[in-house]
Order: sequence, then structure tokens, then C-alpha cells
Amino acid sequence: MVYLGPSLSVARAQTILDAEYRPPIRRGDLPRDLAAGFRVFGIVDGVFHQDLSVSVREIRRAIEAGAKLYGSSSMGALRAAETYPLGMEGIGEIYRWYREEVVDSDDEVALTFDPETGRPLSLPLVNVRATLREALSRGSLERGVHDAILKATVALPFPRRNPENIRLALHEAGMKEAAERALAVLSRDGVDLKARDAEALLRRIAEAHA
Repeated sequence: MVYLGPSLSVARAQTILDAEYRPPIRRGDLPRDLAAGFRVFGIVDGVFHQDLSVSVREIRRAIEAGAKLYGSSSMGALRAAETYPLGMEGIGEIYRWYREEVVDSDDEVALTFDPETGRPLSLPLVNVRATLREALSRGSLERGVHDAILKATVALPFPRRNPENIRLALHEAGMKEAAERALAVLSRDGVDLKARDAEALLRRIAEAHA
């Protein structure tokens, strides 16, 4: 059982792992699916603000019942970083960022998405961090511009984080060059770290439970 939403399309996921796919996890889903007989769970996406999120208690009880849980990318990375001492396995860079406290807020992975199609409508902050880091390492972005773009992105509420709004925020702050560089880098060279980590989770489950 894999709980998946805007981090990765189900069509792409099915090319990696033949599994039962459900929408982003919410409170009550895990005990229900455990009672239905599932014993291997991949948590990628989950609800944050619009409903109750999956709890640490639910994860603990599932593990005690003999289930194996994997987490990455979004809610899965958050919960795995909290419950790895209980036996939940975290996968990917976002999980490592949370576990090592490089980031510590659910705001880092939050985004808005179309509830019918699952298409993301805003940029998660972790993807912006990854994009800027790669641009910096390639030498296509200077440290000062990197820092200005990141600061402007962090200051925006997560539903408004998209390349155009980030550009406007920088432009209004008088940083016209950074504004145009932000639009170019985030639109053209965007790194989808959440998708990368979701794919890594699916490969891990495929290898461990083939």
C-alpha cells in the first residue's frame, strides 16, 4: 500500500512498483488498511492542514502489529524522521534533512494541489532549496543571489510559492537582477526533489518485498 499524491504521478509510480496506490494519507487510513490485511506501507504524501494527519501513535501501533513502514518526500519524510527509533524506515534526502534538523517545519514540504488531478499548484520549499543548491554548485548562481531568492521564498506563505510570485517579491524589494534570475532558474532548471525521493522509496520497497 502506497499513499501518494502530488509528489509523483501514479502512472510514473506504477512503472517502478506494482502496488495498491491510495490518495495522501490522513488520520484513520493506516489502522483501516492494516485491518484490511496490508502489511507493507509506503507513505509519501499526506494531508497537513485540511484534515487530521497520520499520527505517531498510528505508526507505532502498525509497527507493533508487524507492519513494515517506509516514508519519504513529504508527510512520509516527516513521520519517518520522528519514528525511525520505532522502526519506520526513512528514504531520501528530504528525510535526511528532517532527521539531521537541516529543516524542521512541515512548511518545507507543504504545497497546494488540484484535488482532482493531484497536480501541484505551488512549489514546495525543499524543491526550491534543491534547485538553488544545484545552480550554485554548477556556478550558474552566485551565493548572494542564491541567498536572496531563498529568503524571498521562505517569506512567502506556502500556497503562494511559485516562480512568478518569487520574482515579484524580489522585484518589489528592489532586487531586479535576482528577480529575473529566480524566474529563469526555478522555471527552467527546477529540481523535483520530492519526486526523486518518492521514486527512491518505491525502488526500496520493490527490492525489499519483491
